[in-house]
Amino acid sequence: MNTEIYLEGVHKARREGLIRISASYDPEPGVMPFSNHIDWQIGDTLHDGVLSFTNTRPLYAVVPRILNYYRNSSVRYLELGPGAGNALYEFSQIARQYAVTVHTCSASYTPVNPFAPLLFSGDELFAMLSDNPAMEIIEKGAQGCLWRIQTEEVFRFQNQSNHPVFGESPTPFIHLQYIGDFCQENLLESQQFDIIYDMHGPLHRRLIEPITTAYAHLSDKGTMFFVFNAQYPPGRMMLEGAGRGAIPLFSQSDAIIVDPGAHCALIAKEHSPLARRFKEKYPQKPQTVTASRILDFLGWLES
Repeated sequence: MNTEIYLEGVHKARREGLIRISASYDPEPGVMPFSNHIDWQIGDTLHDGVLSFTNTRPLYAVVPRILNYYRNSSVRYLELGPGAGNALYEFSQIARQYAVTVHTCSASYTPVNPFAPLLFSGDELFAMLSDNPAMEIIEKGAQGCLWRIQTEEVFRFQNQSNHPVFGESPTPFIHLQYIGDFCQENLLESQQFDIIYDMHGPLHRRLIEPITTAYAHLSDKGTMFFVFNAQYPPGRMMLEGAGRGAIPLFSQSDAIIVDPGAHCALIAKEHSPLARRFKEKYPQKPQTVTASRILDFLGWLES
């Protein structure tokens, strides 16, 4: 595989209606230098394709906990800012184990080849490719290594070592991709989703509008999970609201769990199975509770 072959899958997906691109598509050149995971031509500008620590994050461990509430049912799933798509592919595999039929969607600035899933997360890729001279170390710190590598070098490694990094999928693991600013032009149309997931994507930024837009597309039985930035107004609002026991962005009938330490939040709509379980445990409690560790809290809910 190489960049050209990978992009053939992107163009095939677009021809088959699996990719819908906004008329005002602008991938923020220069603002998010690690956002593009593959070479992509926009007008006369070629955006260099890289894999990095930012666009290959693994699926957060709380998602299987959420998915457990939807066993043996059908789910519409939306991931915001999926990067290279490895977490979305991981979600599709876990859904099979849970007997969940999923319709997977994504909204981002960079299209993914839905027939060629990235099989590894960032830490795994770094361990695999750290000896490659093309690997660029941006910074080393207590939280790990910040890195990037040209996607073409990853394809070269795969071809030379016969070690699969990108796989092959006969059916698309992403059923529909929305490319552009999902807050504008009604990009998501009138779609409603049962699970919305964002890991350092648009809900992690400075504006509140992405959070309210995503929430507006959450179904009546839906659950939304995202990581927020405590230094930005939306993050401060989440932390302050959690301290008061209510967050005005969401309905009073929702069940909301905020983990102030990990800066993440889970919003379960009133008719979601998780909210019903929450209200069994907290019949007299407010809309919002804080959890020192959200995974432990969900485990306690299920006990």
